[in-house]
Amino acid sequence: EEFKVLDEHLVQVDARYPMEDLSDDLQLGIPESDDYDSVGGYVLDVLGTVPDPGTTFDAGGLHWTVTQVSGNRVQWVMLRSDDPWPDDVLVDAGLKEPPPRPAHDTFDEE
Repeated sequence: EEFKVLDEHLVQVDARYPMEDLSDDLQLGIPESDDYDSVGGYVLDVLGTVPDPGTTFDAGGLHWTVTQVSGNRVQWVMLRSDDPWPDDVLVDAGLKEPPPRPAHDTFDEE
């Protein structure tokens, strides 16, 4: 999986995952840029260098940890948020029950 929600505050992301999709999925509000397309590109843009595994930084309201690097490529990143991820993300990950469906109102026709 390129994007795995581990719990309400922790996500593991393949660095090839599109940054725009990640920002949309997690409602991060990180602006698009011509400087990067992928999560790994974003990490390199923020840090300005190829990080070592275990490198951490804060950006976009999240705590980022680079968990795997191969050569000059970031491969995996862990994201931690102080606030829970959006409900739809948690529901899709099976970590939260979907909200109950509203009862359909029936109207008597006159």
